Amino acid sequence: MKKLFTAIVALLMLLPLVCCSGKPQDANAAEPTPEPAENETQPPETAGPAGNETQEPDGPSLLPYRMHEPPLTYEEVYDPYTDFDSLRAKTLSMRLIDTEDAYIFSSRLYLYYYDKATGDYDVLCPKPECMHDYIRQNKTCAGFMNAISNEKYCSYMGQIYYLSYSGGNELLCRMNYDTSGRENLFMLEFGDDPDQGYRYDPNCMAIHRGKLYGWSNQNIVEVGEPMFMWSIVCWDLETHEFSVIYEEEDNGGYPCPFFFGDYVYFANTKWEY
Repeated sequence: MKKLFTAIVALLMLLPLVCCSGKPQDANAAEPTPEPAENETQPPETAGPAGNETQEPDGPSLLPYRMHEPPLTYEEVYDPYTDFDSLRAKTLSMRLIDTEDAYIFSSRLYLYYYDKATGDYDVLCPKPECMHDYIRQNKTCAGFMNAISNEKYCSYMGQIYYLSYSGGNELLCRMNYDTSGRENLFMLEFGDDPDQGYRYDPNCMAIHRGKLYGWSNQNIVEVGEPMFMWSIVCWDLETHEFSVIYEEEDNGGYPCPFFFGDYVYFANTKWEY
């Protein structure tokens, strides 16, 4: 009887150990994430400031232009074949055409060259027997250009373009760098009103990306009152269509255009006496 009692007591002492035991737990195992309640509101995702999102490589950028890409320089935009060279084409009162071997410039009546290699310069004429500019208007000289002024010629698409008088009107002409292949292109017209020529007649010209530009300052008379005005106009080289880009009547000044890519920037330089 005493042995039976001892065995029952031993069994009762082992029973709690068996009930508390379970499946061994991994010390590195992550705790399960509790499922949200059916009606529980989820917190919104945190978003960065608008416009600073990271884009996919092929996606469009939302950043302002100057924040992620430097602006193009003049040399990166400038095309010597189709663009007027706003930086090097004019030095004081003379224009320079920069070719591979020489600089070409003009005194209005004649074209001259300056050889970059030898330093030689002369009238741009291949005839050794020619008197060149020793005769004021030597029309037999190949270098005789007879432009209206030394600011009414320029280089465009590998040729020299210039304005010359023909019957009292301004005529756009062109020729090759060696003065061969001369052509008369078209007369400058200023719209339906023939008197507009006095208002928009250009003092200077430039050809840039398919258009002939002219700018000037003029003394005009409006309703019996003398006035001063300045303007920038252009002609399409293919259609010859004339258009006024900008004009203003004020008390002085002179327009200064600057050609950059597809744009023409300009300012009015005023002076006082």
